[in-house]
Amino acid sequence: MSQIEVIKEENLLPRRFEILQVIKGNPWVSFDFIKRRFFGVSSRLLRYDLKKLREAGFIIKRGVTKGVVYQFKKREK
Repeated sequence: MSQIEVIKEENLLPRRFEILQVIKGNPWVSFDFIKRRFFGVSSRLLRYDLKKLREAGFIIKRGVTKGVVYQFKKREK
């Protein structure tokens, strides 16, 4: 039997937690907005962090290619 691990916000890596706070504070956040906020962090690493936040159920990705925006997803407790 496989057990699903529920990740809490306070257990996120510091950068992912900060990305989540940026997304929480804005109704729609583009990748470009996040990239400008985290100057010096590679695009590849930011995309990986966003992917992990999506997989953990913290955010929703809407759209494709350049039209992608990220939105905070309210989690059930």
